[in-house]
Amino acid sequence: MTQPSQRDPSCKAGLVAWPPVNPTVILLANADSNATRTNITLRISADQGRTYPADRVNQVFPGPALAGYVDVAATEEGAVVAFENATCSISVAVVALGANGTVPTFRCFNGTCIEATAGRGRGLSECQDACVPAGGGAYKCVGGLCVLDPGGVSKSDCAAMCVPGA
Repeated sequence: MTQPSQRDPSCKAGLVAWPPVNPTVILLANADSNATRTNITLRISADQGRTYPADRVNQVFPGPALAGYVDVAATEEGAVVAFENATCSISVAVVALGANGTVPTFRCFNGTCIEATAGRGRGLSECQDACVPAGGGAYKCVGGLCVLDPGGVSKSDCAAMCVPGA
């Protein structure tokens, strides 16, 4: 299969069918760049890999140059994307998928991020950045991301100690 619109600096991508039982979509994880191993992206195809529409592309890690491979595994809830980063350690991102392989979006409601109508929200981490409960927000590190947690620390303290893939 040739897709001129698929950017990747080399052939170190991951491809898997989703969900694991009775798959209906193809998940492709790769570095979204023609020159460097940066911008790890999960692409979703509902037509057996012929196309990967823009509204089904999720940037997993907009990070610096990477040293090695990218791979993806399917779970019942979504995808696990693993990649070797520039420090030669493994980073992992979990991407929840909705019906037909769509990436859920979220909106702020009373200081909490809830799932939004398809296409009318933002990614979970962006929602959490903008959606602060009354009286401020506290955060904890989960899977390399700062997420809201009433018993957590300030956003800046969380960011200082929360390293993607750690």
